Amino acid sequence: MARYDFYEIRSERLDVEGPEGRRRSFQCAERPDLVLFTWQDEAGALVHVQLLFRESYLEWSAREGLSAGTTSRHERSPHAPDPGGAGRRKGVRTLHAEEAPHALAEGRRIVADAALPLELDGAIRGVLLPA
Repeated sequence: MARYDFYEIRSERLDVEGPEGRRRSFQCAERPDLVLFTWQDEAGALVHVQLLFRESYLEWSAREGLSAGTTSRHERSPHAPDPGGAGRRKGVRTLHAEEAPHALAEGRRIVADAALPLELDGAIRGVLLPA
C-alpha cells in the first residue's frame, strides 16, 4: 500500500506547453510538501520529471540525466540568503545541484512508496529508481 498518493492539479496556469513539452503538476494528498512535475513530448513520452520535497529535489531529464539537490529555500543551502531569523522563505525557488546525498536517498524512498499517476508510473520509476 502506497504511503504517498499523488493527484493531478489542473489549471490553465499550470498546464503549460514549453520547450520540454507539456508540463503536468501533481500534489501529494498526505504531505503538502511533496510536489511532482512531469514534462511529456507530443507522443506522450516522459522527457523530464521533478520531485520537490522539504526544499530538496530529485530530478531527471532526457538531456541531463539524474540529479538531486536543494532549493534556494533550504536551510543548509549555501545559496540561501540569511533572512535574519526563523521563518519560511518566500519567493521563487531555484534549484542547486550540490552535494546532497540525503536528497537522492530520500527522493528515491518517496518514489518507491508513492502511488504515481498510472500512465506515468513505470516511466517515472524507471528513471528515478535504481535498476
